[in-house]
Order: sequence, then structure tokens, then C-alpha cells
Amino acid sequence: VGKWGGLDNAVSGGLGMGHAEAEGMRVAAIAVVNAVGDVVGPDGNSIAGSSVTGGRVHSPRPERAEVAPVNTVLALVATHARLDKREVKWLAGRGSDGITVSIRPAHTRYDGDVCFAIAAPPKEGLEADLDVLGVLATEAVAAAIRNAVGS
Repeated sequence: VGKWGGLDNAVSGGLGMGHAEAEGMRVAAIAVVNAVGDVVGPDGNSIAGSSVTGGRVHSPRPERAEVAPVNTVLALVATHARLDKREVKWLAGRGSDGITVSIRPAHTRYDGDVCFAIAAPPKEGLEADLDVLGVLATEAVAAAIRNAVGS
């Protein structure tokens, strides 16, 4: 990660898992992280990548064109909830928000960032709130990305 500041300053990405829970609902996430940008913590400070200098993220342009085809963040969010196809697609979008809050810059033209979602039938009597699940999906993906780089 952190190739945005030049390949010589990049650090290893990896595979991470995260989860978030609230109001009896839980969303789990897994992420493979090989981003152009730096991984940032909840406070916005860089925790992995080329721009750790001074604790703030800088965004220089990539030095070489070969950065383009090999960068991505792949994420999957999973939960137990009775959701239709449109709601699962929406949940994947909220998971993608987790990429945006934990990678700077995210979704560049050099990345192939994507998030998928799955929902399995819930336990008896558990009603899911889609808005809460969306917030949890964002938090779970961000946690998985940060976990992938050891933070």
C-alpha cells in the first residue's frame, strides 16, 4: 500500500478481517488490501503507506505507469438478515464506504476497488434495520482494511 507516494516507499498490504455490531445485529468483513493509497486510522492519520511522514497523508502522483494494473481493495461484507437483492446491493455500497474512510486516496483510477455483500437468513425473531446494517458494513470493512496492515 502507499504506492501513491512512489513504489520505493510502499509497504506490504495483506488480508484482514473485521466486524461491527449494534442493536443485536452484526456485520463481518474480509478485505484483501493492495491499494495505491495509504491506510488511515479513524482519526485520518496514516497508519500504513508511503505518506506516514508527519502523521498526515500527502497525495503525490504515481511515478510510473506500471502502478496502474496491479492495485485493488477487494472486500466482502456478510450478515444475518432477511434482505432482498436491492438491499444487499445497497449494503455492498455501504461496505465500499469503508474503503473510502480507511484508504487515502481511495478509488483512484489506478485501483480496482470493489465490495460485495451477502446476507444469510437471520435467527428466529431478529428483525434487521437496514440503516444500522449499512453503518456496520462501513465500520466492518474499514476495520478489515486496517487489520490487513496490522493495525
